[in-house]
Amino acid sequence: MRPSPENLKLREKFLTGELAQKLSASAETAKDYFTGTEKFPKAFRVGTCEAAAPDKTVFQVLLLWHEEEKNVQREVKAEMVKENDKWLVNKVSDQ
Repeated sequence: MRPSPENLKLREKFLTGELAQKLSASAETAKDYFTGTEKFPKAFRVGTCEAAAPDKTVFQVLLLWHEEEKNVQREVKAEMVKENDKWLVNKVSDQ
């Protein structure tokens, strides 16, 4: 799961060409683009969904960690666009 060219190649079919190109051009880092962290969450949950346009929607994604007797939750937004009859990730961002 760690960010690497090999892992990006495996995820490409789920990404827009623009996002795949952006990620492949960025410097290699331990921080995961999709979660914004170096430590992966234990679980996630999809929350609200907003139709921004007929070919674009934004999902609320809740990332969940269980750390030392406490639960940590963080929210990100995943922008999906429809390209060639497929819904693809176009952008992931914090609130």
